[in-house]
Amino acid sequence: AFKHIQFDIELVKDVEGAPSTEVERRRASA
Repeated sequence: AFKHIQFDIELVKDVEGAPSTEVERRRASA
């Protein structure tokens, strides 16, 4: 159960991390 929760946390980090890095890239190039 713990491994499954850990996997979900990592997955959420990836999903939430990608859009925010994209925003940072747009800010840097703006």
